[in-house]
Amino acid sequence: MTLIVWRAVFRGDGVRLIRIAFAAGLAVLLSSGARADLQQGIAAFENGSYDVALQAFRPLAEDGDSHAQHFLGYMYDNGLGVTQDFEAAARWYRRAAAQGVVKARANLYTLYQLGKAEPTNGKEAIEYYGQAAKEGSAEGLYRMALMHRDGEGVPQDTDEAAKLLQAAADQDHAEAGFELAKMYRDGLGVPQDEAATARWFIAAARLGHAEAQFEAGLLLRQGVGVARAPQEARQWLQKAADQGLAPAQHEIAVSYAEGAGVRQDHVRAVAWYRRAAAQGFGASQLSLGRAYQLGLGVDVDPVEAHKWFDLATGQGYAFARIERDKIAGSMTAAEIAEARRRARAWRPTEPSAGGS
Repeated sequence: MTLIVWRAVFRGDGVRLIRIAFAAGLAVLLSSGARADLQQGIAAFENGSYDVALQAFRPLAEDGDSHAQHFLGYMYDNGLGVTQDFEAAARWYRRAAAQGVVKARANLYTLYQLGKAEPTNGKEAIEYYGQAAKEGSAEGLYRMALMHRDGEGVPQDTDEAAKLLQAAADQDHAEAGFELAKMYRDGLGVPQDEAATARWFIAAARLGHAEAQFEAGLLLRQGVGVARAPQEARQWLQKAADQGLAPAQHEIAVSYAEGAGVRQDHVRAVAWYRRAAAQGFGASQLSLGRAYQLGLGVDVDPVEAHKWFDLATGQGYAFARIERDKIAGSMTAAEIAEARRRARAWRPTEPSAGGS
C-alpha cells in the first residue's frame, strides 16, 4: 500500500487515480449510516484537499471511528497534509486494526517490516515477528530468537533461540550473527565452541557490525578459535574504532601508546583516548589523566590530569583515585577547584570517529 502511494506521488497524473482507489476501497466498508462528515473527509482526500480531510478525520478518529483512524494513520504514514510521522501512523493503524480494519493491520506490519516502527507489546511482537519468522524473514527470525533467548512473551528456550539465530545469520543478518557468536562463546543453547565463536564474529564483522569487528579483532590478535593474525586483528579494531566504538578506540590508542604493531606515537594515542573518553569510557579517561600527568602526547597539565582522574574514579577505577589524590598534593586550591569544576561540567558526547 505505502509503496504504491509513493510511486503515484512521483508519477504525476497517476496520483489522483491511486488515491481514489484507496479511498473507494474503504468507502465500501462503511455502513449505510456512516456519518456525513466522514464522507466529506473521504471526498476531500480524493480531491487532494488533505487539510480539509484532516479536519474531518481527526475528531472522528479520536472518537473511535475505525475508518477515520485508518485514514489518519495513512496520512501520517505518507506525509499527506501532515508532517510524515511513522510513530503517529503506527498509533492510528493500531487503533484501526484493533477494530478489525484489515488494511490498517497490513499497513502497520509494513511499517514494522521497513523498520519504521516497533511493536508496542509482547503479544503484538509475537504475532508479527512470529509470522515473519514462519515466512523465513531474517528480521523475524532474529526478533523471535531474542524473545526465546530472554523469555519475553514466550517461554525461555535458548536451544530454539540458537536455531532461529542460525537461520537468520545464514541470511547474512549481522545482528543475528553477532548474537549467535556470543551464544557459542557462552555455551548458551549450543555447545561452547571457540572456532564457531570466531567464525560468526568474523562473519558479522564482514557485514559491518562494529561490536563484531571489535570482538573479531581481539580473537585474531589472541589466536582464540582462529589462527593468530595481528595485522588482520588491527584492521578489524580500526574499522570498529572508525565506527565510533569506544572500546575499539581505546585499543587503537593503546597500540599507539605502546608501539604495538605500529610506530609509537603518543600524540595519536591521546587523540584516540580522547574520542573514547568523551563517550565516558573509563579506561580511556584514566589513560588521558596519565597522559596529562606525565606529558605523553600533550603538555603536562595537572588540572586536566586531575579532571580525567576524577572522572575515571567515578567509574570505579581505584588507581585513578590514587593518582588524583597524589597530584592534588602539588596543586593549589584554585587549581583543584578548577579541576573539580571541569569534571562536574563534563558530559558524554556522541561517538566520534577519526583517522588513525
